[in-house]
Amino acid sequence: MKDKVVTLGAPRTGFTLLSSIITELILYKNGNFSKSKERFISDTAIQIASIYLKNEFMDFFKDRIDIDNYIYNGEFDLLVGGPKWINPQNYDECVVRKYLGVKDEGDFTFLLYLPKSALEFNQVVHSHYNPKIWVEDSYYEKYLKFASIRNPMGTLNSSLFTINAITSEYITKYMQDFDEEDLREKMALYKSTDLNMFKGLVDWLKSYFEEFIPVKDKYEIVSWEEIIATPVETILRVASSLEIEIPKEDAQKLWDKLDHRNLLEYHNFNYRKGGGVVGEWKQRFTNHHLKILEDAGFNKYLEMFGYEKISYVDESEYTPYQKRVASYIEKGEVCNEIEDENLFIFNWNKSNIAQTSHKFDRFERTGDIQIERSALNDKKVAVDFGDYAHSKIALVQEILSAYEGEFDANENKKRFYESVISKASEEEIKRVDNRFEKIETLKREIDGE
Repeated sequence: MKDKVVTLGAPRTGFTLLSSIITELILYKNGNFSKSKERFISDTAIQIASIYLKNEFMDFFKDRIDIDNYIYNGEFDLLVGGPKWINPQNYDECVVRKYLGVKDEGDFTFLLYLPKSALEFNQVVHSHYNPKIWVEDSYYEKYLKFASIRNPMGTLNSSLFTINAITSEYITKYMQDFDEEDLREKMALYKSTDLNMFKGLVDWLKSYFEEFIPVKDKYEIVSWEEIIATPVETILRVASSLEIEIPKEDAQKLWDKLDHRNLLEYHNFNYRKGGGVVGEWKQRFTNHHLKILEDAGFNKYLEMFGYEKISYVDESEYTPYQKRVASYIEKGEVCNEIEDENLFIFNWNKSNIAQTSHKFDRFERTGDIQIERSALNDKKVAVDFGDYAHSKIALVQEILSAYEGEFDANENKKRFYESVISKASEEEIKRVDNRFEKIETLKREIDGE
């Protein structure tokens, strides 16, 4: 069995679904995550650092805001939770992006720089970025590489309707009664009629394709469409590549666990109910959007990956949605029916959009943190957060390095325990204690006792 795997894919291409299929297959084969004892120890460092950093971030805001207005989704609590990639300037580092918001004050993204071995906390190393690096870096030479792909039209259409993690957190905390599909449509109307934003999404995806195409033969490509149309057969094909034998009936059971479900723990709106329909973009895009895509050279990508080339629509056959979008575009207006300013700011595409598309406050890297894009009303808050977090992440680096190589469970527990428990909940402390009990057992096994 091959259990060293990298999964790559642009957002909204079936990336999470493919990663989940691979993870479930490895679990099926082994009954657990099949990590080495040494890896379990280093993963414990990530768990400890995660608890420490999450509580330190919250502590920073306690003295500055009503803490009930603090917005930070649980998907980011884990040290490696969030979009991640290898640092193009230093292949020994990985970069993890986090999102943080303050109700009525705006939000910002920031980057953490960590040892790239931290990416192995997940059974399947996965990323949306830099397809070339995963091929060039000798560290991943023996990793089996998969890539998710989807009709670019469907990918972009999904991006218009998406609700990101920080928006999900805001909705969960503050919106008790709302129509999810109505909210998604209002968001899509804005992104569809703001052609500058649409171009930003197109440009990001174009840059991804331009880097992926030269190395695409190094990846086993699995399309979102084939997963949806023939899930069991696709699972069997992926299993074969992983050298895992699985009967067809068990592949069906595996698919039943994943089919049309939200696959994230804390992001409550990652899955769009009623979405994921092949060809839905044909009822959403107008000829204005198709022209942008054609001018950006997307026919090349469509043809290369087996999708039909761009064909303009008879405007007399526009759907009511398309007619509405077209009327705004032709008047040079943007449709913004999102009355809640927090929703509008939080759900702005900040990751899969070209960096030059819109203006944000940007900051240089300081140590192992960088405030990437800030839409906070008070610029100083982002600056102060970066200064505050700098020393905290320095301790995180100490924790991670202390749990590699020569390891003394008692010494390391004593060294960092107070830093973790000072602001931790009983549940978090129990989690750390349980892992240390397991470590002590593993240590005896490693030493041959």
